[in-house]
Amino acid sequence: MHTNVNLAAPIGAMALLGTGFLLFVSALVLIQSLIIRKHGRAKFVVLVMLLIAAAYLTAILIFSLASHEKVLARGEEKHFCEIDCHLAYFDLPADVKATTLLINEGESLTRLVIGHENSPLHRKTRFQL
Repeated sequence: MHTNVNLAAPIGAMALLGTGFLLFVSALVLIQSLIIRKHGRAKFVVLVMLLIAAAYLTAILIFSLASHEKVLARGEEKHFCEIDCHLAYFDLPADVKATTLLINEGESLTRLVIGHENSPLHRKTRFQL
């Protein structure tokens, strides 16, 4: 089965949500630290937030660089999303000439999902027409 991710979609989604949650909690601790004037703790929290963001962006780049360009043969399927939308089973007519077709999701949030085809530098899966 060909998909638009090279990491299991539920894991990529949970990594995004978990990272967002950690950054949100860190931001709350940062705000509280600034309010009570604990500047040392605030600096530490900013450092932790930067490390979390850097680790997540590094994971996106690792999975993107590990991806491969694919051209699917006629009749092969490409499953999109695999979490809740199930945009699958794209069928191609048999009489189409030798070209390729790229179909991907337009949702901007997918650019932040580790291993997603829309993430930076990730190679694409195309249909051979």
